[in-house]
Amino acid sequence: MKKITVAGILTVVLVVVLSTVAFTASPSDTAEVTVNATVNQAVGLSLSKNSIDLTAGPESSGSDTLTADVKSNWDWKLYVGNIDLTGTDPDGSNVTLQDSELSITTDTGADLDGTGGNLATGTEAETGVVVTYSLGPVPWTVAPAAYSGTHTYTLSYQ
Repeated sequence: MKKITVAGILTVVLVVVLSTVAFTASPSDTAEVTVNATVNQAVGLSLSKNSIDLTAGPESSGSDTLTADVKSNWDWKLYVGNIDLTGTDPDGSNVTLQDSELSITTDTGADLDGTGGNLATGTEAETGVVVTYSLGPVPWTVAPAAYSGTHTYTLSYQ
């Protein structure tokens, strides 16, 4: 009887131990994931105004400014092109203001005549480039007219 009792007790102890291990040792599993993140290149350009108004003559000059707000997450350049100004003189003839009569300067040191070119360069940032248009005094040989033209600003990566 002693053998049965000892065997019974050992069996009960074994069942309790195995049950405890089975319930306390939960199975584990692991998995991995690869995370890929892409940051796209981005540029943004806005102009503080959409019209520049200049009045000048042989004995007077005029200027007007705008701010080009630049946003870029990489090195950038700001370019202005297509800056011919044309008009109609009092006789009805088409006239073009010579490139040399119009000056475009920036607070970053650019100094362009009417042919256009690079206005500014920079690194990733958000900044404002102040652009000043100047006209005059113009030579007496420039025909009186209301000259106009569209100047295209382009912001791109360097």
